[in-house]
Order: sequence, then C-alpha cells, then structure tokens
Amino acid sequence: MSVSEFLFNLESEIGKITDIESVCPGTYYFTARQNGESISHEYYLVMEDSPVFHSIKKYGKQIQKFKLVDIPALMNVIWKRAPEYALINNVREQAGLNDFISGLFHGFGVEVEPHCSIDHMFSVFPDAGEDFLLFEGF
Repeated sequence: MSVSEFLFNLESEIGKITDIESVCPGTYYFTARQNGESISHEYYLVMEDSPVFHSIKKYGKQIQKFKLVDIPALMNVIWKRAPEYALINNVREQAGLNDFISGLFHGFGVEVEPHCSIDHMFSVFPDAGEDFLLFEGF
C-alpha cells in the first residue's frame, strides 16, 4: 500500500489530512483535523523501509492503530541512524531548497524569496534519549 493510499484510508479515523512532508526516507510527518476543530493533530507515519523502522519493531508501542511519537527522541534516532540525511536536510532547509512553492515559481521564471524554517530542521536533544514511541503495542 502506498503512503497516499494509507493516509486516504486513515482520514476516516483521524480527520482531514492538512499537511504532509517527508522527514527522512520512509518517515512522514502529517497533520490532521477533525471537522469542527480549529487545531490540527500531529502524526508520524514510519514505513518498513525507514531507517528507524527496526527501532519501532523493537520498542514499538501502539494505541488503537496509531503510534504516538516523542519528536525529540525520533530526531535523536534519525541523527544516529541516518546522519547524512539529517545533515543534508538541514543544509537544504537553510538554503531554501526544501521550499517546493518557491521552486515551482522559479520554474515558471518568477523570482521569490525561498522560505526556510528552523522548525523543519533536525535537532539533537541530549535529554530526550532514543525511545520515541509512547504507547504499548505490537
């Protein structure tokens, strides 16, 4: 099942998916909002080909069908298992190369200032550890 098919099937349970982005190979961050809610909820989808998947299988905890993730601990695992990806992502973000919209405008010959954000960069959190799943499961 593809990521888009999985998320489409998931919408009936968690609400309309409002944003999705790849945070490392096989790991996706997305937000979803139920009807009538003004705040979106944050989720991570970790596929089998993700460098952090084996940690999930080993330490995985689950509530209903969904895993809840400690973001700082997940970032620590990404830095440990895929440091090249984290570094490249941070360099690309600082250069504005992860901004799809400005790249799209640039493709049409329209010059716009690329958007970059520290919120889209991988950080290291020494006190967070590496146990990033928060609920019992599997």
